[in-house]
Amino acid sequence: MFDPAEYHELVTDILWSQKDKVFLESITGFNIYPEQGLWQVVLWRADLHFEITGHVLGIYETYSRDGKGKPLRRRNYRLVCPEGKEIFRFDTHGRECGFDEPCHVHTADGEELENGHGRLRGYDLADIDFPKVFRLAYRYIFEYEKLPWE
Repeated sequence: MFDPAEYHELVTDILWSQKDKVFLESITGFNIYPEQGLWQVVLWRADLHFEITGHVLGIYETYSRDGKGKPLRRRNYRLVCPEGKEIFRFDTHGRECGFDEPCHVHTADGEELENGHGRLRGYDLADIDFPKVFRLAYRYIFEYEKLPWE
């Protein structure tokens, strides 16, 4: 079950561990509504700037509940190079999905790959979240690792 407080702590730990390489724009926000009791909506918006290289990782996540209380999420993670060209984008095209539903990825060459596509080489898009996307971006930028579909 999704716990916004635990997730916020995980996100904060990741960002603090990289505080010398990444800075956040002032538009950053992690908001839980209502503030007390059972959460109904969680919004997180951030632009992470990789200071040394100029890359930017845009994050937009929303979490909500359907009429039966089932948690849903909407995800959009976008990595751009210093010149502004998109390297990748994981998203759900604005749809709120169950936690077990995969997103898809837009590649730098304009392809849209769904979960199970051969070019993903088994990389699972069902559980994409900020920690996984940050790891992909970090390794791509600083360790020169290829992305799963390259």
